[in-house]
Amino acid sequence: ILLFVFIMTSLSIAYYITTDRTYRISSLLQIYNQDSPALSSESAIDFMLGASNLSDLNNVDGLYKTRQNLNKVISKLNLNVNFPDLKFKNLIGVNKFSHQGLLENQVKTFYFQNNVDSYSIFDSEDNLISSSLYGEDTKTSNLEVNITYANTLPGEKIKVLLSHKDNSFRLYKRLINITNTAAPSAFYNRSTGLVEVSFLTKDRELGKKVVDTANAVFLEENIRTETEKARKAINFINQRIEKTKSILDIEKERLKNFQEKNK
Repeated sequence: ILLFVFIMTSLSIAYYITTDRTYRISSLLQIYNQDSPALSSESAIDFMLGASNLSDLNNVDGLYKTRQNLNKVISKLNLNVNFPDLKFKNLIGVNKFSHQGLLENQVKTFYFQNNVDSYSIFDSEDNLISSSLYGEDTKTSNLEVNITYANTLPGEKIKVLLSHKDNSFRLYKRLINITNTAAPSAFYNRSTGLVEVSFLTKDRELGKKVVDTANAVFLEENIRTETEKARKAINFINQRIEKTKSILDIEKERLKNFQEKNK
């Protein structure tokens, strides 16, 4: 029995050590109604967690994960560029890696090689495409690349998989989860509360960047939308003021003429 327990314990430890860990990265967003009081005891939470103004908490999932928002996140973090042989994506700093004419559902394979002060890009058949210094743009007829650094072994070729951004959009739309933390019975104030943004990943640092960037894009887009609404409202009010002023000027002129005729 002791031998069996020892073997099972050893196997469990070995499994724990060798198995890739999956991390759940989460963040909270404060959602509030624009008609609610501007100052409250929760103002500090709004400031610390980030706040957004929406009409209904149930709309957040669709608004957060729009194609426009997630494509911005994908572009900012180059999430459609993957290194399947590397455990951590941040071993190679990708500033730009794009291929003109890449079709939807298409994945192109390249190879990256660190040359200490420079790097080289090869195609799937190991033909040299380009070489460049780190941090400099390199451009061929179809490929644009800018790699800022690499913490890989010199001379080692690392596989690069470049996906169409629409593929990445569908993937990250599925991986990012939005949860309304309000109680189901809280119908009295469905436009105010906290929502949790969570993301499952094996790369903890990348997961943090994804959540932080997605939150920032969502808040920026919401601010832009609210600013545009305010601008349109101000323009409408200004137009009404000008129209009312014109009517008043006409009526004043009529009154003046009437008074002169009846002196």
